[in-house]
Parts: sequence; C-alpha cells; structure tokens
Amino acid sequence: VICDVDEVICHFISDFILFAKSQNYSVNIQNYSLFGNIFDNKTNKAIPYEKISGLIDAFFSVYVSKQKLVKGAKKNLQEIAKECQIIILTNISHNYAEKRRSRLTELGLNHPMISSSGLKGILVKEISKLTSSNVFFIDDISHHINSVAKECPEVLRLHYIADEKHNKSEPMAKYGNYKCKDWEHIKDIILDHL
Repeated sequence: VICDVDEVICHFISDFILFAKSQNYSVNIQNYSLFGNIFDNKTNKAIPYEKISGLIDAFFSVYVSKQKLVKGAKKNLQEIAKECQIIILTNISHNYAEKRRSRLTELGLNHPMISSSGLKGILVKEISKLTSSNVFFIDDISHHINSVAKECPEVLRLHYIADEKHNKSEPMAKYGNYKCKDWEHIKDIILDHL
C-alpha cells in the first residue's frame, strides 16, 4: 500500500488556509487546487504559481512538525499493516522530509517514507516492481492517480480527500478505481481485494 500524507493521513487544507491568512492572503478554493484560488489581500488578484510554491514551503516550515492525523487513519493503517506493507510516498521538499518522518513517528506511524516531487506514477511503478503482490495507491490529487494509471495500470487506485467538503464536491480522478469516503472505506476496499 503506497499512501500519500497531506489530506490523506494528515490534515492540510484547514491549517494551510489559516497560515495563508496570517501571511495576508485569502483562500477561496472553488475546485480542489491551490492554483488560482489564493488571493493577495492587497491586490485581490490570484497569486502566481511560483508564489504558491513559496507559500507551501513556508507553511511546511511552521506546520510539518504539528500536522494532525485524519480521523481513522492510524487505526485503519494498523489494520491494513497486518496484511500489507505500507510505504508512505509524500511530495514534500527534501528540506522537510526528516521533520515529516519524525512527526509521523510521533503519531505512531513508523512506515518507510519516501519524499519526492512531481507526478508519482514513475515512482509507484518502480516500487511495484519490488513485489509480485497486489499494489494499492492512495492519494488526494487526481493528476497523481492518473499518472499512476498511465505508468502502472495494474495498481489499484484509491482517491480520497480527508476534507469532507472537498471529498464530496471533487469528482473521482478520471482513472481512479474508487472514490473513498473515509478510512474505514479505504481499509474495507483493500482487505476485500486481498
């Protein structure tokens, strides 16, 4: 089981909105993307992509060590781990990878973790070559799920956004296999497939 962190295992959106406000930005997420939905309060204009990257980096410098678990994530990952190896694959700057690993350990999630950037399909393909068993991929972002479908279509793809509002409003990734409602649902799908 290859699993993302932000907005899958740990909350991201609610804390990011508070952080952006503290930096004099407003966030009005109309779709499940930060691009085009963060506004400079001085100009009322959406900030460019490069500035979003800097803002996310600044967010992690403050929050990566205190992000909170999504309800049911730990309990259900423990259940899944009785049958599967868990690998955490997270897109986070390598500068914050050790802090993220430490935070996950503090939260009782001692699974191997890989920090990366960009689309996840190629990495998932490389990881899946290491086993002849079923491979599952869990992520909140459609383009990662679609990337995995392109690179290794045999991997079962679960789309899950912990933020309830966005999970309900965001359609399932085009090449997802399941849109999950919570961690119990994720666990049931994985264990049923085994």
